[in-house]
Amino acid sequence: MDHDREINAIVEQSKQTFLKELAREFRERQKRYNLEEEFAKTKKNRSVLIPLFVILTAVVLIGGAIGVSFYIQSMNERADINFEGAFADVNLRDVLNTAKRLDESMAAAQRRLVQLRNSQEKEINDLITASERETALIESRGLNQAQMQQEERLIQERLQESIAEVQARYAPQIEEVELEIQRIQAQMDQYDSRQVEQARRQEELLDNQKRLFNLELEQVQARYEEQIAALEADHEQELQELQLFEEQLRENLRERLEAEQRAALNEMFLTYNPVFSQEFTDQWLNPQPSQELAAIPNLTDIWRFTAQMREVRQILDLSFQQIEDLENNIAGMDALITRLGGVGYANSVELTLRQLKELQGQNLRVLQESSQAMSQRILDQETAFQEATQRIAAANRRLEASVAEQNRLKSFIGQLEYSLAALSRRSGDSGFIVDARDDENILLFALNKEFIVPGIEALIFREDTRQIGRIRVKAVEPHIIAQLEMLQEGERLFPFDAVIFNLQQPISGGDE
Repeated sequence: MDHDREINAIVEQSKQTFLKELAREFRERQKRYNLEEEFAKTKKNRSVLIPLFVILTAVVLIGGAIGVSFYIQSMNERADINFEGAFADVNLRDVLNTAKRLDESMAAAQRRLVQLRNSQEKEINDLITASERETALIESRGLNQAQMQQEERLIQERLQESIAEVQARYAPQIEEVELEIQRIQAQMDQYDSRQVEQARRQEELLDNQKRLFNLELEQVQARYEEQIAALEADHEQELQELQLFEEQLRENLRERLEAEQRAALNEMFLTYNPVFSQEFTDQWLNPQPSQELAAIPNLTDIWRFTAQMREVRQILDLSFQQIEDLENNIAGMDALITRLGGVGYANSVELTLRQLKELQGQNLRVLQESSQAMSQRILDQETAFQEATQRIAAANRRLEASVAEQNRLKSFIGQLEYSLAALSRRSGDSGFIVDARDDENILLFALNKEFIVPGIEALIFREDTRQIGRIRVKAVEPHIIAQLEMLQEGERLFPFDAVIFNLQQPISGGDE
């Protein structure tokens, strides 16, 4: 911070020193330069030649201008002006301009006349086309001859009134244009007769300009004629296309109306006379049902007066009234089907009605045959029941004998197990081999069977101290079964060989 203050002090001191010097030099320069003295010095340096040169230049310019003016005036006085030739050129140009203007006016008036007549003709053609459409619509409505004539007469009257209205609207305009064409033609005739002599005198002068004008006029006329011809051709083609479109549209409308009517009639016909699918027909309808249907059997005769049917009726728990109601329902269904068949249905409905009647007859015949067969089956079932009762009694007797035999065998097995357990306690062995004919399924006896589980190992001893083999338990229920794992060479397993089970051995393999 001390250094900063020293630096700032040095800077301020430097500024004061140098500024004082600059101010002193500026004041000294001002004292040395005096404006009045300088002006006094410049007065002594003035020259006389400059004003003299300026005065001489002005005099020369003024003299030249006066001389040029006098020269132009003298030339104008001596000039020979030919007024007749100038006015002749002017009259000739006026003749040409007037003739061109009259020709253009005549062409414009003729174009307006053609446009008015074409517009009038187009509107009349449109009215005729509209009347023809109305006539076609009337023909498609299916009216009688008198009504059609009345409607067509009204359409023709409206058409004539509309055409007269169009002609009355265009008549003043066409008349006005025709009068304008006559007036222009009269001006052209009058103007040509008055100026023909003068035009002959100026024929040579106007020949080139006329030829050029005529050439331009012919080009313009040819261009407009081509455009008009193209427009007329396009208009004619458009009219032909519209007429063709109208005829096609009318024909399409007529065909569409006829198709819609046919479709509506066909739809209504199919509503009451549907056509079933081929799959349904093949599954449920016979394409060629019998022409002569069998008569419906009398169920009362079948069920009431047949002894077998009495038994069937009692088994099915049916009363005579229920049988008569069934007969009445079947007869009523036959009457309804016959009545519907007389209506005159077609397609699948007719086939369905005939098939219903055919199926009804078949069902009733089946019912008749099945009722008779049912009676016979009841008799057969009674015979079969008696035979089955006898077979069951014999089977019961055999079953009782078998149960007695099983009880005897269980008692014998219990006695054998008691004997083996006593032998095991006396010998001090934990078990014996009972049957060793199959090395994979060795039957064992164990004193404490509840400690034996599948997978444990057992050693085979003979004569108490000599080990002859090793087996592994496979199953414990209903009997202990083991498989041979090792047998001393030259040895065989025999019943009552001692078995010592290794109950401390971890279980591996076998069924849990």
